[in-house]
Amino acid sequence: MTDTVRARLIPAMEGDSIKLLLVLGVVSLFNSMDRIMFSVLMEPIRLDLGFSDTAMGLLSGLAFTAFFALFGIPLARLADRGNRVRLLSVVVALWSLMTAFSGAAQNFLQMFLARAGVGIGESGCWPISHSLLADHFPPDRRAFALGVFQAGGGLGVLIGLLLAGLIADAVGWRWTFVIIGLPGLVLAWLVRISLTEPRQYSPLNPSDPDVLSATWVSIRGLLRLRTYRQILAAYVFTSAGLFGMVQWLPAFLIRSHEMSLSQIGLWYGPVFGSGAVLGLLTGAVLAPHWVVRDRRWEFWWSALAYLLSVPLFVGLLLVAHPGWVFALLFIAIFISTSGQGPLMAGIQTVAGSQARAMAIALALAAGVAGQTLGPFLVGWFSDAWQLRFGPDSLRFAMMVPLVLLAWGVLHLYLAAGSLHEDSRD
Repeated sequence: MTDTVRARLIPAMEGDSIKLLLVLGVVSLFNSMDRIMFSVLMEPIRLDLGFSDTAMGLLSGLAFTAFFALFGIPLARLADRGNRVRLLSVVVALWSLMTAFSGAAQNFLQMFLARAGVGIGESGCWPISHSLLADHFPPDRRAFALGVFQAGGGLGVLIGLLLAGLIADAVGWRWTFVIIGLPGLVLAWLVRISLTEPRQYSPLNPSDPDVLSATWVSIRGLLRLRTYRQILAAYVFTSAGLFGMVQWLPAFLIRSHEMSLSQIGLWYGPVFGSGAVLGLLTGAVLAPHWVVRDRRWEFWWSALAYLLSVPLFVGLLLVAHPGWVFALLFIAIFISTSGQGPLMAGIQTVAGSQARAMAIALALAAGVAGQTLGPFLVGWFSDAWQLRFGPDSLRFAMMVPLVLLAWGVLHLYLAAGSLHEDSRD
């Protein structure tokens, strides 16, 4: 690659911006790693604690996502008005501790509370990180920066799936939570000492009526925008489709293809993670050149990526050989994740400088509604179809949320249609 081509593809960055992007990329890695590992451990947890598929669907969805959504908005408001670096170090430490505590759960309630704690901590990661990145990178570079940030998450998926499978086969699912969760405390310390808050801020009291009033003003301002309302709807439906697939795929591989946890770790982790990393980086590098021509590509790119991935996900559920499952999975993940960076940049375009974290928090709240719905639907239909389809009930149940993924594409297309009139940046 010549220097001229490299300069066109990869935006120039100052030293502070590079350091910020690297550290936040590692934060994104740990965020995804601690979240995704639960999907690999679902089957041993279910068998050990005697849970039904419906119960596991609630643990993988509602237990995490309800608290993720509930705490995301107040944490985002604190991020928009307070010290984001200090707040980020706190939430990283919280979700890391609660991941480790998941290994001590003895019943449904204890596991529910542990997963809720992980959700509370992780609810602050993206709003804070996106707000920091948006302040350091101008509009024409944000798709690149946000794509690289999310590529760290894709790498975390790869590592989390790989380690969870290998460690669980060696020492069991309980110690897996502890071994993967506790290193996050070191990361929380690294965030605190290596990053600085670039803006002036005033210490906030979250219970202050003025703060609460300003929060609702910020939310109402975003919801008045037709583009932003379409974004929220898109997040609900696309998250339901993708999360329903991702959370249950390891259990599907165990039941329908008789794979072990270590085999899943060795194959599912690298295939899924490499597809996500390459897809995110591809979108980060290529999408900005289309966005410069027409800002609506921030949403068109994502809509096209999700639409193309639907038949690939259906196909991997129907093929007979696991090799074809992983081949189709790689292509589906590569394509679907390539639109994440442009989509996040589109949210910042609509939000403007005064509501960056809040815009991300509300979008994630809509996303976690879908993340609750998707896994639950799969678990419920799997139990309901058990007598009819036997071990294959999960295979057919995983097709249900893919209908919602296709529905989300429509809302992304509608968001693009009103972007010009709602753009604030």
